[in-house]
Amino acid sequence: MFPGCSVYFEVVTGTDVNKLSEEEMVFFTDYYVLVSKKEDRISNPSDIINKSIGVLADELSLVSYYIPANSEITYTSFNEIDELQKGLEGNKVDYIAIPKT
Repeated sequence: MFPGCSVYFEVVTGTDVNKLSEEEMVFFTDYYVLVSKKEDRISNPSDIINKSIGVLADELSLVSYYIPANSEITYTSFNEIDELQKGLEGNKVDYIAIPKT
């Protein structure tokens, strides 16, 4: 909270958005997509077990919040979008996570 201000910010995910009161509002929504060279269909989190995901270094903490890294899912960070694309093209990663918007 900011001194002298009654405004606060909160990260709301998934169906929690539907639980907002009339006094609260959503002012920004993030969407990320996983892109692959293959025609993989991902219908649940287990579909990406043992896969590697490329992500821009400055977005790693945000993406890994939604898809936590563990021994079954690994992240490779890239500093530039061109490096990220080359990582996918060169098979260094199975997917890249990029903003949809």
